[in-house]
Amino acid sequence: MTFLLTDARRFIRNTAETYDAVLLNLPNPYTILLNRYYTREFFLEVKSRLKPGGVLSFALPSSENAIGDDLAGFLGSASATLSSVFANIVLLPGDNCRFIASNDGGFLTSDPAVLAERVRDRRLNTGYVREYYLPYQFSKERRDYLSSRLEGLPPGNINRDGRPVAFWFDFILWSRHFASPLHGRNAEAARSPAAAARIRRARAVSPAGRDCRSKDPVRPARGPFVPFFVSDFPAFRSSWRFFSPIRRSTAFSIRTWP
Repeated sequence: MTFLLTDARRFIRNTAETYDAVLLNLPNPYTILLNRYYTREFFLEVKSRLKPGGVLSFALPSSENAIGDDLAGFLGSASATLSSVFANIVLLPGDNCRFIASNDGGFLTSDPAVLAERVRDRRLNTGYVREYYLPYQFSKERRDYLSSRLEGLPPGNINRDGRPVAFWFDFILWSRHFASPLHGRNAEAARSPAAAARIRRARAVSPAGRDCRSKDPVRPARGPFVPFFVSDFPAFRSSWRFFSPIRRSTAFSIRTWP
């Protein structure tokens, strides 16, 4: 095994080597830097370095049995981006959804019976994955459920270097851990005078300052209040068009620093 201390994208772009498999073991695209490894541009670079029959694989957090709309959008963006580059992809359900892609069809499968047969035929020493585990983890019900949650999603969710859709979805999933009571079905109640007073008090102590959309303290009732801190405001403003879905549902505040 050889360890290379370099940027993965720079290495893939400059190497002349080709590979049987490229496995990504990276965190979620919760920053623009990490998002670079989940974009169409990066997948194209990886595809150019795969041997015939080569595969690309990575995993993203998911759920075995319950996938909400935000999580479906997140996984759907990754699936759509991968499908825009590779002819064949397979998604394996679980707490982590595993994405496997290749340009050569016929051998990628999520069928647990086929996978178990391949383990036996190739005499693979799988220390943590046993045959009895596969039918449970990759049951038809789970596979069908995952597919159904990703079908019919709005088009245009391709993750790009200049349009970080996966970063946006991951940001929304992260923000759900700290969801405001102003979100969802409580939005109407949030327009009450008492709720407006709470918003004003929160604004007064917020390090981010003021809402960039409006000075009306009741306006944020449409969604949670989210501060953004940016060091390169001109660059951020140039990509602000991408955040139009966020601006429709979320109150933003922006602070810059040198």
